[in-house]
Amino acid sequence: FENIESFLNNNNELAWIAIFIFAFMESFILSGIVVSSAILFSVCIFVFNMDLLPLHIIVLVATLGSHLGDMSGFLFGKTIGPSLLSTKFISKREKTIKRAQKFLDKTGSYTVILGRFIPAIRAIVPFLLGISDLKAVRFYVADVIACLCWGVALALLVTGVGSLIDNVMLSVFILVVSSIAVIYLLIQLIKAGRQGRFLQTLRDLLIILLAILMTAA
Repeated sequence: FENIESFLNNNNELAWIAIFIFAFMESFILSGIVVSSAILFSVCIFVFNMDLLPLHIIVLVATLGSHLGDMSGFLFGKTIGPSLLSTKFISKREKTIKRAQKFLDKTGSYTVILGRFIPAIRAIVPFLLGISDLKAVRFYVADVIACLCWGVALALLVTGVGSLIDNVMLSVFILVVSSIAVIYLLIQLIKAGRQGRFLQTLRDLLIILLAILMTAA
């Protein structure tokens, strides 16, 4: 990170470009695996503390970069996804994959919003939803909402408000998100049980969970 600081000190006018690039890279499927969100946050904090850019410009540029990265990952899944599904490994599991796609299509909007706040799966969620049958317009709207909420959280972190309440609020946030996720999944399983699709829905949920765990690892 010292090299990045040195570069920004010598090229102040490129600070907004650096923020945009790192925001895009940590959100896009191919680069998000390598580029950590911690790098983006560090760059934003450095730019703010050095008065290279005002806070609203930092948040705006980072939000736009993240949104573009998400949309690129989604479209990448739409275009490359079909070829991946035609491979021998995937074709053997065609029925399982289709069930997972249907589930993602139904819960896509919620998955986008939750995924934006979980760094381990942030880049993979748009790609997986791109492979699913989720409509681009539905993903776009959900991702705009998710990125705007994320932008507010970024502003709190950059200004130091986030660090003052970091430990307590992080625990509360994790508890709230986990509770919402568990409640939502239970509701889906109850509905599926009433419709005689309990085991099928449970299997779809386990597939998605496995994909998330593999990404996080």
